[in-house]
Amino acid sequence: FYSYIGTKIILLPIIFVTGMYIWREFPDRQNKKNLRIFVCAITIFLGFFIYTLFAAGSATRISEIVSLRDPVISHAVDTIRKVSIRSPLVDLYVNKYTILATIILTKLSRIFSSDYLFAYGDQFFSLNTHGLFYFVDAFFLLVGLVTMFCIHKRKMVYVALFTAIGSIPHLVHGASTEDFTPHLVMMFPFLMIFIGFGIYETVRMVLPKFRTYLLFAVISIYCISLGNFLQIYWFQNSLSGQFDFPVRIMSKYIQIQEANRNVYVFVPRTTDIYKKYLFYSNSVNKKTLPSVQASLATNTIQIANVSFLGCNAQLVIPDNTTVVYNSECGSLPVSDSFLKLTRLKDGGQEFRIYNDIACKDYHLKPYPGNFAMKDLSIEAMERQVFCETYVIQ
Repeated sequence: FYSYIGTKIILLPIIFVTGMYIWREFPDRQNKKNLRIFVCAITIFLGFFIYTLFAAGSATRISEIVSLRDPVISHAVDTIRKVSIRSPLVDLYVNKYTILATIILTKLSRIFSSDYLFAYGDQFFSLNTHGLFYFVDAFFLLVGLVTMFCIHKRKMVYVALFTAIGSIPHLVHGASTEDFTPHLVMMFPFLMIFIGFGIYETVRMVLPKFRTYLLFAVISIYCISLGNFLQIYWFQNSLSGQFDFPVRIMSKYIQIQEANRNVYVFVPRTTDIYKKYLFYSNSVNKKTLPSVQASLATNTIQIANVSFLGCNAQLVIPDNTTVVYNSECGSLPVSDSFLKLTRLKDGGQEFRIYNDIACKDYHLKPYPGNFAMKDLSIEAMERQVFCETYVIQ
C-alpha cells in the first residue's frame, strides 16, 4: 500500500470488508478481548496511515484521481457538443457526469474482458501475445464462479467484493481508458481464488476412479501453457528490445573504443542517457565518482573522453572523433559513410555512427538477425563478436 501501484485508496475498504468477514464468519467474534485487540490494532494502523498521507503532502498524488474537474472530461464534453445538432437531449446525455461514468465503465469492461485477461494483457507491460492468465484459466474461472455461488454463496460475495475493490485504483486513476496492470495488482489474487476453486470442484465432481486421470490432464494442460509462456517470454519478447535496450547496446559500443578516442553522443535527453550509460558501462567507482558528480552539477555531461550533447543537426564531425547520433534528434547529419545500431526485431534505426574505427575491420551484417540467447550477454562480448552481432552496415 506504500508503493507506486496506487493502492492506498483501497486500504480502508479492504480493512472494512476483512473486519466484516471476521466478525460474521468466526464463532468467537463475541470475545471482547479479541475485539478490543482488533479495534486497537486497526486504530493504530489507520492513525499511522493518515499521518503519512498528510506528511507526504503533494507526494500523495491525490490529484491523479479522476474527477469532474479533469480537463480531459471537459474537452470531451465540448468536442461532442460542437459536432452534434443542438438539442436538449444532447445536454442531458452529454455532460461531465455521463462522460465520467463512460470512462469508468469503459475501464471496467476492458479489465474484465477476455482480450485483456487471457489474450494480450495491457500495452505497457505486455508480451502482446499472452494475457495475464492462461486460456485454460477462463474455463476454471467460470466454473469457480458458478460453483462457489452455489456452494459457498456468502464466501463468494466476499471474494467478489475483494475483486471489485482491487479494481478501484485503476478505475479512478486519471481519465485515460488504457489498461495499466500495476494498478490492478490487488485484483488478481482473488481471481486466482475463483480459478483454484474451479479446478478443485471440477476434479471433485467426477467419479473417484477418474479423478487421477483428470488431475493428470489438468496438470499437463498447465505445463503446456507454462511452456508456451516461457517460450514467448524468453525467445520472442527478448528481441522486442524493451525500454533501454538500445541504450545498453550503445553503451557497449562506446566501451569498445580505443582509450584515447573521443566520442560525442548526440541524444535528446542528455542527462537521462548519461546516467543509463554510467549504469550499463559500470563506469561509476570510487575513482570516477567525483567527476561524475561534478559533471551533473555543472551540466557538462562528460566522463573521461565521452561527451553527451544535445541534438544538433548542424554538427561538424571532427576526423579524430567518433560520433553517435540518436535518430530521435530528427535531421541526421549528411554523410555517405556511417554504421547503425538498430532495433533487434525490425531493424529500425536507433543510432547512427560516424567515423567508426572500432568495428570497421569486421564482417558486419546488413540486417540484424539469427540471435541466440548468449547474444543477450552484451557486456561479456568480445569486440569482434559484438560488432558482428549488433553493428549494422
